[in-house]
Amino acid sequence: MSSVEMTTAAPAGPPDLDAPVWRKAARAHGLDGALTARTVETMRRVAATRPEGTFWTLNVEPHLLVAPEVRDLLLAPRRLDEMVVELTEHVGYGEDPALADVMAAIRAVGGSIAMDDAGTGYSGLTQMLAVRPDIVKADRSLVSGLDQDPVRRAAVRLLGDLSGQMDAWLLAEGVETLAELAELAALGVPLVQGWAVGRPGPGWPDLD
Repeated sequence: MSSVEMTTAAPAGPPDLDAPVWRKAARAHGLDGALTARTVETMRRVAATRPEGTFWTLNVEPHLLVAPEVRDLLLAPRRLDEMVVELTEHVGYGEDPALADVMAAIRAVGGSIAMDDAGTGYSGLTQMLAVRPDIVKADRSLVSGLDQDPVRRAAVRLLGDLSGQMDAWLLAEGVETLAELAELAALGVPLVQGWAVGRPGPGWPDLD
């Protein structure tokens, strides 16, 4: 799996700030749709160079997925094979017919839907059942230290069982130690991301 997050520079601060800082600033100025659209454009170019057998992911707040400037770029006349749209769970969106239509259109051209930060945020279980994501991302708050915490292990196991019932993949976020990685493997979690398997870097680095 490969996940890349891109931002665009703005006059509010130095360009090396974290992506959440830029998203917050864009939202404050009413430019979050424009920033997300620019990110989609950039990601399409970057994804064209990715190695075979990988997929690329894009974090999108649910209300921006239906914004015309974002929706039209995503659903341009090109397939979205191996592309995953991650819906952040920190924003509530209910059962929006327009959002459901866009998600159906993304899936119709080969894309997938992920629920980001599962297990935290706003009405997480209700949203998960409404979206029926293709990938459920277990938040780092559930993963960190699970090799020493039976309650966290139980929570990840339950999330995995629910994902299986939805025919979705479970992906563990923020895996930073080999002990966490080994415990997740023992639990049968199929996908992971985090420093234990690879740190962010330019291009498409190979995994050991």
